[in-house]
Amino acid sequence: MGIRPKSDRTDPVACDIVGDVAVWWIHRARGPRVSLRGAIRGWLILLGLTLATLTWIHMRGESSWPWAPGGSSTAQHLLRYELILLVYAVYLSAVSLPTWLRLRRLLQMAGASLEASARREDWTAAALHLHRYCLHYSALWRHVPMTAEAWDLIIREHVSQHRRLYVYYRGEPPPLPGDPLSGFAPKELPMGRPSIWSLLAMLPAGLLIYAILMDIWLRAAWERLLVFNVLAMLAVFLVVSGFQVIGWLGRHDCLRLAPGVAQWVKHVVFRVEPRVETFDVRRGDLSLDLTGAVPTMTLIERESGRCEMFRLPRGGSDVVETVLRMALSSAQVPPLVKEQVRG
Repeated sequence: MGIRPKSDRTDPVACDIVGDVAVWWIHRARGPRVSLRGAIRGWLILLGLTLATLTWIHMRGESSWPWAPGGSSTAQHLLRYELILLVYAVYLSAVSLPTWLRLRRLLQMAGASLEASARREDWTAAALHLHRYCLHYSALWRHVPMTAEAWDLIIREHVSQHRRLYVYYRGEPPPLPGDPLSGFAPKELPMGRPSIWSLLAMLPAGLLIYAILMDIWLRAAWERLLVFNVLAMLAVFLVVSGFQVIGWLGRHDCLRLAPGVAQWVKHVVFRVEPRVETFDVRRGDLSLDLTGAVPTMTLIERESGRCEMFRLPRGGSDVVETVLRMALSSAQVPPLVKEQVRG
């Protein structure tokens, strides 16, 4: 059974009822590089700091152009970095402006669709448009308006209490798997396993750190350690490369998916047996976001409101189909190896 409310061409919404799950298909518009709220705050802070620095320079009787010959005071050095940040802020605001205008237009269209659906008493469509309205608003202002909370109280009484599967996508939505209520064999998705190319890419960084260390050792200029933060760089390099080597050799985390259950298998350093956490997907809602560079899956417990987010591997349609089957299947949960049920 499917519900396909009328919507605009750029941001379609739809709802499919599969068993006891309501699948909410929501086209998610591309967000700005920085929110409008963040840009306003950043501009106020940067302009305030720049004016304060210019006042300081004026009181000292120095040149207000920090790149003038002989300009080497602390205030002028500070002004240089502030001007560089202002140039970057101009660029960031310029490239984000078209997205802000587009989100504002989509926000108005979502609000109009929400009111029209409420007048028709099509509460499922109203809930979908309210969800889309909140997505656009939060992308601009990083919070949800009070009007959305009021609409939620009105709509919640009329919407069915099915478990929800939110699927965010761009372009075309992924298809529902064939016979989604049937069972399937548990499948493991590798997570966080680096490629050999990522290890090779770290060699230049290691050679650079080695060259700096040898230069400091030969010249006995130990005070330069604080300038280059070599010890911090070396520690980060060793930790990251160590974890990459461990993951590449096979001790990488994985996500085990079965009907109605997700298991997170985590390998801990210096421990032979992995730690296994089991999540009962049927006790809450699930969000599948396919709009980012890496797809993510978020489990939402209804009772406690706790969220667990997992970064899925780039497996294409197979990974998406497995996640949909896990969320929609009504088959009995099969026995899982090394199961540690999470309370």
